[in-house]
Amino acid sequence: EILNSIEFVDTFADEVVVQEGTSGDHFFIVDQGEFLVSRQNSKTGAEVELAVLTGGDFFGEEALIRAAPRGATVTSTGTGRLIRLDSEKFKKFVVAPAVPLLSADGAKSLVVGGAQLIDIREPDKYAVGAIPDSANIMLNLLRSENGTLDKQRTYIVVDETPNAASTAAFVLRAKGYDARCLNLLLEKYAVLQGIDLGQAKEALLTNNYTTCENPALPKPFLHKGNDQTPSPLASENAELSAFDKIK
Repeated sequence: EILNSIEFVDTFADEVVVQEGTSGDHFFIVDQGEFLVSRQNSKTGAEVELAVLTGGDFFGEEALIRAAPRGATVTSTGTGRLIRLDSEKFKKFVVAPAVPLLSADGAKSLVVGGAQLIDIREPDKYAVGAIPDSANIMLNLLRSENGTLDKQRTYIVVDETPNAASTAAFVLRAKGYDARCLNLLLEKYAVLQGIDLGQAKEALLTNNYTTCENPALPKPFLHKGNDQTPSPLASENAELSAFDKIK
């Protein structure tokens, strides 16, 4: 069924495949050619080059999983070909089978056995309150991770908003890591573990939202921090610091 769902799309030089800030409805895998990933600097307005994608690389998953605007622009540098899958088929055939979901008890059991919690919130929120022994690595840094993490270890991704954790777990699993997704909001997990994250606890205990679903978000859980990428130099420094802490 998935073979009947994919499309092949030919591209030409300088063609913009996805535009930062627009809504997303497809997931892409590079079949042929090179594609430049860039993002506009919010202060200067200049376009900052983030990466070059080649055969086997993929993009577009974050906007689909998180139901958020495109976080970057992807441009074909020459003639190329992409494999395209629409949003619903992507979730059904790629994300759902690929990302294992964990209950609070399941996550705690794995952590006792040596698994590492990865908290993908922004550093300022992490500093206010965090799960003990968790590592703070933002989503954009996980995307650029290149063999620093231990492929013999299990990683459990947590976040304060639905869908973000499943995006990060999907990215890590695509890189060959055993990554799981905590199937409840970070704050609710913290409350169940008796940890104070400096958040309103009563509301968290009464909602049923999870990090791996796609509900209409109540306002207390909305934020767009992971949609903002620091400058390349800032990202590099943050990446070194974050990964050093879990070696």
